[in-house]
Amino acid sequence: MRVKQIGIRAFEGCESIERVIFKGDTHIEGNLFDKRCRSLKEVSSTFLSVENGLCLHKGTKTILWPTAPLPDRLVIAEGIEAIAPYAFEGCDTIREVIIPDSVVEIGYDAFSGCTRLEKIRLPSGIGTIDEKLFYECESLNSIEIPSSVKVIRDYAFYRCHSLERVILNSGLEEIGEFSFEDCSSLEEIDIPSSVERIYYRAFYCCESLHTVGFHEGLDQISTEAFYNCRSLRNVRIPGSVSYIGDECFNFCDGPISVVGDRYSFVNGVLYSHSNHDIVAVTNACKCVRIPDSLKSISLESIYNCNSVKCLFIPDGCTGILFSGRSVSPNIGIMIYPEHMSDKISHW
Repeated sequence: MRVKQIGIRAFEGCESIERVIFKGDTHIEGNLFDKRCRSLKEVSSTFLSVENGLCLHKGTKTILWPTAPLPDRLVIAEGIEAIAPYAFEGCDTIREVIIPDSVVEIGYDAFSGCTRLEKIRLPSGIGTIDEKLFYECESLNSIEIPSSVKVIRDYAFYRCHSLERVILNSGLEEIGEFSFEDCSSLEEIDIPSSVERIYYRAFYCCESLHTVGFHEGLDQISTEAFYNCRSLRNVRIPGSVSYIGDECFNFCDGPISVVGDRYSFVNGVLYSHSNHDIVAVTNACKCVRIPDSLKSISLESIYNCNSVKCLFIPDGCTGILFSGRSVSPNIGIMIYPEHMSDKISHW
């Protein structure tokens, strides 16, 4: 039986495998092995070659996996066109990588878990920062995203604890879920005007982040995108933003200024006028006073807000929605209309 294709990680965990021989033109999607394949001595094929300690696919000019321990400074040769998924995953010797502009595609997880990687030069023609590309690269301290990149996918820089400096260039359109979550050293970032969407938990728990620049053109900031960014202050929401998800700026220092009439920021609380929601509660808020202008309100975003000590609901409020979760036990004072007694009793 002829094998036409072998998937990524096909030999994962094969600790005793010593030799693999491919015949014909079998298609290899990416790195077939992992760290546990310690006994592997030889991989031979007419369509593979080894250059400078790297296994290459001759036809596609793709780096598949390293065949020998890598140096501190890895310079990828001009002419290489792609780096396969998982190609350098877990390589704990490299500190710097230089990638030539001939590379137009870098697969997901290509550098994930490279714990000593500090610096990398990305090529100018790639269109995507793929999923988990630098996942838990805990020594990476700076990165510039080329203007050719339109999307940063999910978990791309997840838990890059040393990442202090990120340059995003015009051309970027989307910042994916969890993409910079727990980058605890990141202090500031400017979101270019080309960015339309910032997805769920994109900058969640970036505790050192104190400055974010938003610009006209931004349309959506999703739920918990900047949740627990405790140093974040002086946030300006442009008028182009049509949607801000629940708890987006919870536990931020604030204040938040808003252009347009979709949202308002009052006494440490960000309100949505279109959805009748409390969108976010910042650290500055000690007492939530629901504005008289809101006839109904959702209290989802008060969940777990330990800074809030009291809640005032106006007489004109006719509807209230609770999340079903426990609201902060620190709320010791509640003032609400008599007609809401039944609802409040189920809090």
